Amino acid sequence: MGFLVDTGSSDIVLSPADAQRVGVDIAALRYTHAYETANGEGEGASYTAPSLTIGPIKLTNVPVSINKAPMSASLLGMAFLKRMTSFEFKGGQLILRWRG
Repeated sequence: MGFLVDTGSSDIVLSPADAQRVGVDIAALRYTHAYETANGEGEGASYTAPSLTIGPIKLTNVPVSINKAPMSASLLGMAFLKRMTSFEFKGGQLILRWRG
């Protein structure tokens, strides 16, 4: 599964397809959260992922939102970036620093 880094997103947001791919029963979710997005309002369900691994970075018990509507990619928002020691864009690359 691939992610887009989105500094305009507060949360880590999984697309319905990616959520299903990792074993989430999306039919059992309750889409109770309204979100304001660049495309208008959307609905999401809260979920705690047992783990999230991005390269050498492994997080456990990660709160995420699962979007009700299809998305072209899942999002790594500020909830992910705030867990990093630092991050910067340099030479067209995103450099993440994490104290594992």
